[in-house]
Amino acid sequence: MQPFSNPPATIVVLDEKEPLLPLNSPPVAMETRTSRAKCWVKQHIPRAFVYGLFFYIMFNAMNAPFMQQKSNEKDIVIDDSFRLESMQDVVAYNDKVFASGVIITCNSDNEPTIPYEGLSEFEFDQETFPRLTIDQKTNTRRHNSFHISKGNTAVTVDEGLSKAVVKFDLKFDREDLQDVFWIEQTEDKEQGLYSLIIRADEDYGQDGCVSIDISVRVPSAAALSTLAITLANSGLSLGKDLTFEHLAISIANGYIEFEDGISSGITAFAVANGHVSGNISTLSNDLTSSVANGHNDITVKQVEQFDQENIDIKVVVANGHNTVQVPAAFNSQFKLESFVGRRIVESSHPQGIHRRSGSWGVTSGYYGDDKDTQNTVTLKASSGSLKLNYA
Repeated sequence: MQPFSNPPATIVVLDEKEPLLPLNSPPVAMETRTSRAKCWVKQHIPRAFVYGLFFYIMFNAMNAPFMQQKSNEKDIVIDDSFRLESMQDVVAYNDKVFASGVIITCNSDNEPTIPYEGLSEFEFDQETFPRLTIDQKTNTRRHNSFHISKGNTAVTVDEGLSKAVVKFDLKFDREDLQDVFWIEQTEDKEQGLYSLIIRADEDYGQDGCVSIDISVRVPSAAALSTLAITLANSGLSLGKDLTFEHLAISIANGYIEFEDGISSGITAFAVANGHVSGNISTLSNDLTSSVANGHNDITVKQVEQFDQENIDIKVVVANGHNTVQVPAAFNSQFKLESFVGRRIVESSHPQGIHRRSGSWGVTSGYYGDDKDTQNTVTLKASSGSLKLNYA
């Protein structure tokens, strides 16, 4: 009898009561190796679960308020003529400014030192125009762009003034940029709106470096009812005790700070890369603050509801952390959502915290003695810690 060739992986089962080599019953081969299918399942199913969980988290993160605004959510309307730009618009604007074939980065070799020769200082009667908007709409061309170096914007009170003054300090690294930039000024007496827009010629075909600093000085803390500012690269600071009915600040790269305390009604902050931090002495309407990469650190010392049915505070971040403090007297529903990070709710009166059972990644409940209150505090993050303090 000839032995089977290459037998290590196969055992031949023979019935000893039959002929050793039965002509009508071929040998039955039994595989002794582990099933490849079973190995594949054991190896890949856990990995698929992990990947699936990861994409589930990212899908939900991309649908967070800082990336999309759902149609059934309340829009932040500053007034009849101004609507806060969405975070998508801020990020898209930033990408447009810097995404070109050749980027000239401002540095010591090409630092802007040539002052702008055009009209750069504007004075207006705040009683006639209590609403001020400042916008930046500098365009770029394919393969060419001017780099806007990080500037500073300050809003302060100057009691020595009788009228509000806005001054732009533009500087260039190339003389020919003088003919590229200009500041557009419009007035609408019926709406009480004074508008200033930094513009640039979209047909400019060279690279360059530009710096923009802005100062806004008002004769009294409550001189402006509305302040709306949208800039690309700037750090913005709001001076002590400034008071607004409507406040909207949108920055692509930079920060928004109000450490010395401001008071405001409808308030909306948006930063693509940077932070929002400071103290709100008195909040009398909704507050929204959105940061894509960075952090929010906001303290609300007092809430005055007046005839408002409810006041909503919503603070969101994509990558970073949120720390929000509200007064202990502010009865409200709270909801903290974070896919990766800690969620903390604390209070100087811990007995006022009432938690509800929630789903994974969510901490919710209400604070105070009114479980049906319509006031809300919402903190969200896709990756980062959340902390809410009732103090």
